[in-house]
Amino acid sequence: DGKGGSAFSSCCLQVDNVQRQVFILPREKILDGEGDATEHDVDIMDHVFPEFSQIARQKGIKNHKCKKTKRAYMYNFQDTSIPADAEYLKVVYSADYPVFPADLAGRSFSRVLGTSQSCLELFLLKRDLMGPGWVNIKGAQAVSSQ
Repeated sequence: DGKGGSAFSSCCLQVDNVQRQVFILPREKILDGEGDATEHDVDIMDHVFPEFSQIARQKGIKNHKCKKTKRAYMYNFQDTSIPADAEYLKVVYSADYPVFPADLAGRSFSRVLGTSQSCLELFLLKRDLMGPGWVNIKGAQAVSSQ
């Protein structure tokens, strides 16, 4: 601006409405009450979605969005119980709600992946923010320092 000011500045940001994201791996067969596989194939929307929704309600998660998606898992050489390519139930919910336990499993699903991912990590990956760089911030509101 010609008066010694700068259009760039260091700042601290607070990002509101951050979402958590987990991927639920369905089993091939539904488990019975004793934990043994039955002859019934698992359907993601007919079996996994209702079972997970019930668990989410019990955890106090009132709103979540789900969709069936295909994903590749690159660490299957470390854990062969997770297929390299599979269909998952992708679940997105507010970070205001609690995290699911890493060992969560049900009669229709064997794993929930992404439970240990921090909101910051997900935000940085989704926005492709890696390493030092310039970020344009629009609609920022200054707050007084105390």
